[in-house]
Amino acid sequence: MAKKAVLIGAGKIGRGFLGDILYHAGYELTFLVHSPVQTQQMRDQGYYTIFQTSEATGEMRKVRIDGYAAYCTVTEQEQCAEAIAQADYATVHIYPNACADVGHLIGEGIRLRVKNGVQKTLDVLMCVNFFGSDEMIKKFILERLETEEERAYLEEKVGLIRTLTYRGGNGATPEMLAEDPIAVAASDYPYLPVDAEAFRGELPEGIQIRKLDRFTGHLTAKLWGINLWHCTLAAYTQFAGHELLWKGAVQPYIRSCVDAARRESDFAIKAEFGFTDEDLKLSARTQEDSSRQWEKSMNPEDTDTVYRVAADPIRKLQKQERLVGPALACLRHGKLPYFIARSIALMCFFHNDADASAVELQEYIAANGVGAALEKYCGLSDTQEQEAQLRQLVLGHYRELLASKA
Repeated sequence: MAKKAVLIGAGKIGRGFLGDILYHAGYELTFLVHSPVQTQQMRDQGYYTIFQTSEATGEMRKVRIDGYAAYCTVTEQEQCAEAIAQADYATVHIYPNACADVGHLIGEGIRLRVKNGVQKTLDVLMCVNFFGSDEMIKKFILERLETEEERAYLEEKVGLIRTLTYRGGNGATPEMLAEDPIAVAASDYPYLPVDAEAFRGELPEGIQIRKLDRFTGHLTAKLWGINLWHCTLAAYTQFAGHELLWKGAVQPYIRSCVDAARRESDFAIKAEFGFTDEDLKLSARTQEDSSRQWEKSMNPEDTDTVYRVAADPIRKLQKQERLVGPALACLRHGKLPYFIARSIALMCFFHNDADASAVELQEYIAANGVGAALEKYCGLSDTQEQEAQLRQLVLGHYRELLASKA
């Protein structure tokens, strides 16, 4: 019998990456979907299309995924818990604000496994772009476990596996959606780097797994590298007056500033974790992918927006996140993070009336000033020397950028 995989979240990573590699590895798929409408769409249609672009050649092909089950995490919690209770593997691809609901759901699934005497392991792959996902999910799982037997099962049988997700995913174009209304667009990056030591069972068969040691360093490198690059591009692009990401990427000035910020982050990663350039290639994909990354970003057919990439700016401005984290690491190791500081200043201009985090940030800056916002949201205080240096550098950039808009 085919092994069972539960995919928690049915967005671009869930459908465009994990759904693809698990489906073609022969797993029986069950999607746990937040939206009742999307759940019904996936059921009614019975398949979805991945418009998949080759990272090597740029050619596109269509990949059809079918034969899956889909349950709604809001209206069908019992069915979701039952699916988790039967699964061999689960994958999690969510935003941080969903950790409580997902952790509670996994906890209910674990309770069912214990009740039903399920002895096989359950390894949960955390395919997310934020720090501490395994600890956050575990905290909420434990809130649902009532007995020592259930808590022992969590420790012995359930692995919470940190991963790095590199496959790109963008919004499907109107032409794609006309052909398949639940289509997803993605690249074909095949590898899933994992913290192999965290598995309780065997590594999933049929998937191109990359086992990495020093995983915290690699996870940080991905966030401070690729995610910094992407977020910085979005911040520059919106400040220049554009919504579509490619309209910023085609401007040489913006590309030069983004690349300069990326070089500073590479320095920070190597200095902080003792990484070499070869180490960075495993996790941050810096050197060999740079030209392809820009080539893709400058494609006028790319529908990716600044609103998606820079979404939830309060989270992305936190102290250990993709901007402030490497900036402080640069200062710790004797380098001035001039361009990363400019990226932080630009993110302080990010606006989107449909994004509650962006609205809160702009309202706070309007009422209290950007200096207070840097202390509140970035954790930068004048009482710590390096934090004070970064705060002053960001303030200088912000004032210059503000004057340029006058």
